[in-house]
Amino acid sequence: MVEESRMNGLLQKAVFGDLVSLDGFHETESDIWGPFVWSRKRFSLRRPQGADWYAAKMCYLGESGKLTVREPGSRGEERPLHKGWNTYPLDFSRINGTHIEFEISEIPPVEGDQRELGLMLRRFTPLANRSIADTLESVLENKTVNDGEYERGVLELESVPSKLRINTAVRCTMNPHCAYCDWERTKEHERDSGFTFSPDALRELGRFYTLSDEIVDNSYGEPFALTKFGDFLEKFHQGHKYYEVGSNGQLLDRRNRDKVLGKDVVIYVSADGADAEAYARYRDNTFDLLIENLRTLCQERQEHRYLPKIIMSFVAMRSNQDQVRPFFDLMRDVGVDGTKLIYLDPDPHLQRRVLDRNGFRFDYNAELLSFSELTHLYDESRREASEAGSHAISRLDFGAEETAGGGPICSEPWKNIHVLDRGIVVCLFSRTTPLVKWSERGDRTIEQFLLDVWNGSRYKEIRCQLSRGEFPELCRNSLSCPLVRRKFEKAR
Repeated sequence: MVEESRMNGLLQKAVFGDLVSLDGFHETESDIWGPFVWSRKRFSLRRPQGADWYAAKMCYLGESGKLTVREPGSRGEERPLHKGWNTYPLDFSRINGTHIEFEISEIPPVEGDQRELGLMLRRFTPLANRSIADTLESVLENKTVNDGEYERGVLELESVPSKLRINTAVRCTMNPHCAYCDWERTKEHERDSGFTFSPDALRELGRFYTLSDEIVDNSYGEPFALTKFGDFLEKFHQGHKYYEVGSNGQLLDRRNRDKVLGKDVVIYVSADGADAEAYARYRDNTFDLLIENLRTLCQERQEHRYLPKIIMSFVAMRSNQDQVRPFFDLMRDVGVDGTKLIYLDPDPHLQRRVLDRNGFRFDYNAELLSFSELTHLYDESRREASEAGSHAISRLDFGAEETAGGGPICSEPWKNIHVLDRGIVVCLFSRTTPLVKWSERGDRTIEQFLLDVWNGSRYKEIRCQLSRGEFPELCRNSLSCPLVRRKFEKAR
């Protein structure tokens, strides 16, 4: 009972931080992205004395609404609510006292749930001053415009993308590299680019950085091996940027764990087997070190609002399908947030690869799973993850929101920009085919170069075709894209 009470307290703190929940809330829940709490139509909080500004990560399911924030007995001030997950800066500086009341103008019904569900609250974070709150307001305004331009299929955008993709690392700690890694080809593109990303480059990105609300690291390499990786982490933390990064987990020692504890970071840790023997087929002999690092980080982060989030990346192949359920069981025991199942790219360049790894013969082409096999595996995996008390998502989920929302068939050239060492890439799945190379920059600043590219003819033509429900040639050639596979492989 004492341990259960302690865990409930830690989950509450993960959501509310130094705020105290008073009334108007349901019980704390968790999904793959961590703890959250549903509010009712009206709810109230108590803040520490003098705490005037907060960032609230919240989800509203209505098309539009208003949130009134007030001290008891006053009319308060309204602020608009936008559909989906957003980070809202909240100004309490004109509220006397510490008791704060909230009220939502209208709450939409949630299918299958009869509770009064207002806002899905993920995290309240204190802000140091009004200037940071003003910056976050600008980020939210840009994201709102960006979402609307995507939904309408606008071709020339007033907004900059709300999601920035970068690469920080260029070397990896695994030697030899993973059996399926496209290392050589990627590094050849990076060497030829003439551009190397750095912390200083973030400033040169201008609005593409300052107005982004999400940053994803698409490095081919191990970010935790980068000398200045701590500088990136701290810069994103101070700017209240949500950050996703991939890692093989080998360098998650005490020094590197300290860099990420308490930060709004999602670490995707890659592993493709539930035991040392299976892991070594595709990687190396460091499985025990990986599990030890993960287990320790999962324990340490409990006192840091369950941050960072830890999601495992499991590459589903023909030879490791029997590892999926044991993997879920192991990861529940370790304490990670869940697993994302991905797959080998059906890439002709890679399909010729055959090699021996730790007594196992890896044949890339033979390991490929068809679209129907992947769909079946992922359906079974979700069921097995639920039975194991874990969470699972898959790469096949990519684009599900777009399909449900009725906008263009893909949001990438509206909501994302991939600023990589090898060039400006439209999406992750066309990573070997930069739309624009750095050699085309000339003497333009990085921000101006990106602005010209963002609303240039090549981006607008891709948006135009996607708005018509058609895949451009670049997309049709991106054989690993789930949307492309779903359309063309399913039709066979």
